[in-house]
Amino acid sequence: MDLRGFDLSGANLRGANLWSADLRDTRLRGARLRGANLGNADLRGADLRGARLHGADLRGADLRGADLRSVPLKDANLAGAQLGDTNLSGANLTRLHLDAADLHGARLRRADLREADLRGAQLVLADLTGAYLGNAHLQAADLSGAKLSHAHLNGTDLSNVRLSGADLSGANLMTADLSGVDLSGVQFRGACLRNLPLSGADLSGADLSQADLTGADLSNVRLSAADLRGAALSHAHLNSADLAGADLTGADLRWTNLNSAILDSAHLEASDLRYADLAAARLLAPSITAADLVGALWSSSTQWPPGVKRLMLKRSEKIGPDTWRIVSPRDIGEDQDRIQVPSR
Repeated sequence: MDLRGFDLSGANLRGANLWSADLRDTRLRGARLRGANLGNADLRGADLRGARLHGADLRGADLRGADLRSVPLKDANLAGAQLGDTNLSGANLTRLHLDAADLHGARLRRADLREADLRGAQLVLADLTGAYLGNAHLQAADLSGAKLSHAHLNGTDLSNVRLSGADLSGANLMTADLSGVDLSGVQFRGACLRNLPLSGADLSGADLSQADLTGADLSNVRLSAADLRGAALSHAHLNSADLAGADLTGADLRWTNLNSAILDSAHLEASDLRYADLAAARLLAPSITAADLVGALWSSSTQWPPGVKRLMLKRSEKIGPDTWRIVSPRDIGEDQDRIQVPSR
């Protein structure tokens, strides 16, 4: 059926059989397409603004470049559809079937994708700024270079997704599943990752500045050269984590477990390490003396920069066979043997 370029604005096409129809550049503004069969239809460049597509079958349809802004698509099936460069900003896509769909470069700003099935979907360079993705299924989806800033991803299944070059600044990731994901170099500035299980993840070079990682499980995580300036890490588990070269300036590390962690050459100026567990940690970072260490625990196997262990012994009390607690204020400038912190 060739309907190319037709003006079907406001048409009643409820339940219509438009299987494999050619609807390129067709005007369908406000059209009633509830329950219509549009499987494998060619809708490239079509104007569907205001159309009613509740329960429509769009499996395998080509919607590249179509305008679907604010279109209600509740219960529609878009599995395998081609939606590259499609404008779906503000659209209601809740519980939608979009598995294996091609959404390369699609505009999904503030779209509602809660509980949507996006398993294996191609979302490379897609704009999902402020989108609602709570409890959505994104397993094995490709989100490389996607914009997810301030997106709502609480409870979202992101296992085995590709996130290289993605921007999740300010995103809410509470209770999200990020298992099996390479997070190196990802932008998480100001994101909420509270209590997330991230054990063993690769976050090397990631931007986590101002991020909320309170209570997160970051054991055995690679955070080398990561930006953690001003990050909230209190009560986090960083045991055996690699933080070599990480920037922790002004970070909150109170009550954090850093047992056996590596912090060689890390920047710790103005960081708060009060009551942290530093047993067996490698703290070969001269800036450790600029951190607040009151109440922190350490052991004989804790490695300090040259000359610092002697200062720590002076400021600590022994509370166990191999455990010391630092009891003096962080300001050690009055000590004649103070270690100088190099300027950055």
